[in-house]
Amino acid sequence: MARRDKNRTGHLDPPERLSRSGMKARGAYSWSAVVMGLVAIGVGIFMILVPTLTDEVPRRNEWIMVYFGGMFDLFGTILVFNGVRGAMWKSRMSRSAGEGPWRTDYRWDVTGATDGGWGGWFKRFVGLVVIIAFIVPFHVIFLRESVGGGSRMLILPLFIFGIFDLIMLLFVGDVVYRAVRRLKFGRVRIEYTTFPYRLGQPLQVRFQAGEKLARAKAIQADLLCVQEFHEARRTSGGKTQTSIVHNCIYRLRTTFETDSTGTALIVFEPPSDVPGTDFTAEKPCYWEIEVTAELPGIDYGGVFPLPLYKV
Repeated sequence: MARRDKNRTGHLDPPERLSRSGMKARGAYSWSAVVMGLVAIGVGIFMILVPTLTDEVPRRNEWIMVYFGGMFDLFGTILVFNGVRGAMWKSRMSRSAGEGPWRTDYRWDVTGATDGGWGGWFKRFVGLVVIIAFIVPFHVIFLRESVGGGSRMLILPLFIFGIFDLIMLLFVGDVVYRAVRRLKFGRVRIEYTTFPYRLGQPLQVRFQAGEKLARAKAIQADLLCVQEFHEARRTSGGKTQTSIVHNCIYRLRTTFETDSTGTALIVFEPPSDVPGTDFTAEKPCYWEIEVTAELPGIDYGGVFPLPLYKV
């Protein structure tokens, strides 16, 4: 797989693997998520009740079962909520299927898109909280069990926890950096001049960043076609691990300047011989605009979804 090469444009062969996550083309949650959520809730309730059903759990460890049981219940509740909401959205959108795929495949805002705003940051923050909530109890358990075993018993858990703590610190640094960047640039948005856009025709979007990016020079905008697929690979233990991969298969680039209000018109001319947005394909494809600007202090970077279809 090709490394990130900012100078490659046009059809990318081999494609470029993106290090960031994409638009999650696998679709909204549905009834399968509800079933999984109910199972998780059941497991959580069982874990909470275990200390009352058996004497096998030491009294000093009962809180562990209740703690992780509560985490399962919280995770299951979130899955059920998103599953019901996703299923209702799919049902509502299916009634508009004859109006075009853009009415049913993604929750488009027909007026435009943001670069994630505080919503994207909040998701990362919640992920960090979940990681901390998962790691801390193990610190308590192993350190408490190791105290009575002498200093030698502390070496292994301290080494393991040191690795996990280092990973957690990297997440903390990422969340803090993104919060500072969000505070600096605020809410950045692109406005669609038409909906949807069509391949083979010039497209324009209006970039609206406000005073923090007013009169900025040489801002770079990349129009990306991203292909998503599952990749299976074997681990060192011989097990198969599947992950979602996002490859950039086509890129167009332009530069622009903003006016005194931080606004600019971005223009691209995508060809007709590339895949259009298709979230239902075996390997879903979708389009994004990635905007970057080198500035004193913290640089700006944002990714915006684009409804670009082959019609």
